[in-house]
Amino acid sequence: FCIAWPCSGSQVLQSAVTPDGTLRVEVADYATLTKFELWSTPTAGGMRKKIGGPVAADYDVSEFVLSADGSRVAYRQGRTATGEWALYSGLTSGPGAVIISQPMAPGGAVMPGLKLLSGDRVRYQADAESDEQYLYWVTSVTGGRILREIYSDGFNDGTTGGWR
Repeated sequence: FCIAWPCSGSQVLQSAVTPDGTLRVEVADYATLTKFELWSTPTAGGMRKKIGGPVAADYDVSEFVLSADGSRVAYRQGRTATGEWALYSGLTSGPGAVIISQPMAPGGAVMPGLKLLSGDRVRYQADAESDEQYLYWVTSVTGGRILREIYSDGFNDGTTGGWR
């Protein structure tokens, strides 16, 4: 735990500004060194807020994508020691988050490489059954129906593809 805010020696792993330019969203270890969480800060200055829910002691946030309007963020949160990661969604304005990836078997994980597609859909790769079958999935940044990708156009830009 840090006495001064932010922690001396804090690291920012990823940073992005919302499309409207009002917030900066970051994966950083501001509160506790080497415990990476998701934060938002007004670009004009002001109080930094933690995004999402509580992050367990040995868990981290590793990456995120912003929704097209910047109001939501989809992010990977998990446990590096076991390799178990899930996909979450939260508001960029503050706390509260929901899991938007499918249930995972023990050892299952959402892999690095999130991509925001058109229509605020998030494309991610997961080994949901912990059987080393890494399939691509698509869901809304707000959660809901999860579709398995059956083909893509090869350019990974989300303009064409098939899901079921």
